[in-house]
Amino acid sequence: MDFRETTKIMSVIKQTYQSFNKDVPLEKLDGTIKIWQSIFEDYTYTEVALGLKSFIANDTKGFAPVPGQIIDYIQKLKSPVCIDADKAWNLVFKALGDSIHNSKAEFDKLPPEVQTGVGSHEQLRTWATMNTDELQTVVASNFKRGYTTRVKEIKEYEKLPTQARYMIDQLVEAKRIGLEKSQPNELPSWYHDQSNIKIDTEDFNEAEMIELQNQLRGGR
Repeated sequence: MDFRETTKIMSVIKQTYQSFNKDVPLEKLDGTIKIWQSIFEDYTYTEVALGLKSFIANDTKGFAPVPGQIIDYIQKLKSPVCIDADKAWNLVFKALGDSIHNSKAEFDKLPPEVQTGVGSHEQLRTWATMNTDELQTVVASNFKRGYTTRVKEIKEYEKLPTQARYMIDQLVEAKRIGLEKSQPNELPSWYHDQSNIKIDTEDFNEAEMIELQNQLRGGR
């Protein structure tokens, strides 16, 4: 999303929430707009506009959104259906019925997020050899807890900017191959190119920086 599109988004917020920078005209909010643009640089105008519209439609408190709240709605729109822990376990338990001999086929039938919660088809085979009482108590409880945590982690990861996800992926890959102490692979040129960072703090005085920080933290 570019500067002009970000300005349109903030214009909608300013018109909808009268308290949002009420004493500062939009044309004097360049610093705030630059920060918002940098946060939403991985999203299209349509995605952000729909995320904002969804936030406004569901808002019952009357406070203007911070960027993270809009991103939450964008993610919900991108992944509207999320299998909860109980449904996920029911799918796993059903798959166990034929997992002693056909664990890979049963694993492949599971939705991707449920597969992540299980881990591998070998785990299905192991669970399939256990008695029902243990499966429906200890195993079910551990699976649901781990699955809920994993789904939350995935959602948080998907909200991160491209640069942050790239760094995480590199570090995870290094750890996977046993190189925990090694440096990540060389970063792509766009990471070193500071021109892609749209915030120049020299443009703001101390009072303006404090105000921008308060806005990003949800301060009113």
